[in-house]
Amino acid sequence: ALDLTMEDDRIKAAILLDASMHLYIENEEKNNTVPLLVLRQKASILESLSNILQEKLANDFIKGQEALFQNWNGYKSFLKIRNATHMSFSDLPLYEEGETLKQRTCEIHTCLNELISKFLLEHLLDQGQGYSALISSVHKDFCEIHGSGEEIL
Repeated sequence: ALDLTMEDDRIKAAILLDASMHLYIENEEKNNTVPLLVLRQKASILESLSNILQEKLANDFIKGQEALFQNWNGYKSFLKIRNATHMSFSDLPLYEEGETLKQRTCEIHTCLNELISKFLLEHLLDQGQGYSALISSVHKDFCEIHGSGEEIL
């Protein structure tokens, strides 16, 4: 999907929801200037990814994430959603038993919806600075990250 963003000039913004960063292949020839929002789960650094993925896959994941962060020429924003797992970006947890999981997923979806809508309003429709204002303040649900996945302090 990201390759299509770089090849099709009809696409004006891109959002990756805990994407498979190990599949990112660097290509400096492509047009990578559209605004990019990358939303990551709480396991966004090598150490935490190594706990849930095989070591080689975790290493490739971080390499891809770092390459995307370093090589994206347009506006980019990489955020870690603090309480999210990979499945939090889907509706599946809403159908699991357990009110706690359902409630946490609803809270994460509310956060995702706010971030995505404000990003699109600002960077796609050029309507205000709501996204920039939101991410510039300290927030309990998310934080900005570097390509390494480390929090930006």
